[in-house]
Amino acid sequence: MSTEERDAPCYLHAVVNVKPERLDEFRGLMVELRKVLQERFGVRLERVYRATSKQSTFVNLWAIPSGSALDQIMKAAAEDPLFHSVDACIESEQVEVVSAVTYDE
Repeated sequence: MSTEERDAPCYLHAVVNVKPERLDEFRGLMVELRKVLQERFGVRLERVYRATSKQSTFVNLWAIPSGSALDQIMKAAAEDPLFHSVDACIESEQVEVVSAVTYDE
């Protein structure tokens, strides 16, 4: 990854399947996590969608200021109890980091 790409804003798209019995706990923890990510790393939760077919499946779109910020978040996640508490509520998760492109010629 080039320095230019590393410094560019990106998005993290996460499809999260929450353990049904921990749904209320997960939602409360996400309120706290959203605040922590905004304050510490400048990350914004752009959108949250809930699957209509499965009420415990969420699609989150996080705006991340740079690839470097993403690296810092990953390091913090390994050590921060809040991240571990959120993770304990998750049954499965699919995560993809995406960046803006155009279809211009």
